[in-house]
Amino acid sequence: MEKADNKFQICELEIGFKRGDETITKVTLRRPKAGELRHLNLQDLFQADVSAVLTLLPRISDPIMTPQECEDLDPIDLMELGGAIKGFFLSRAMKEMIVQTN
Repeated sequence: MEKADNKFQICELEIGFKRGDETITKVTLRRPKAGELRHLNLQDLFQADVSAVLTLLPRISDPIMTPQECEDLDPIDLMELGGAIKGFFLSRAMKEMIVQTN
């Protein structure tokens, strides 16, 4: 996962997903806005709950992923994207604590 800035995360997918003849292996996620979190539980997103991540991905991904493309992701790619989403919910203090422990 490449860090673009605090509003975007660029994720390199190991397996990727097919769109036509192309295999997409790079997805940029945008920090969700409040309306894009509608009908989702923030704790579920922070814990990278599969259903919550699959619901949010089409709302914040570039290229925009279809729900079916999200469902067809390899688990390792789903974890990469879920980790990036989780990062959007970490406070500055939490991020600093993670850096210090690594």
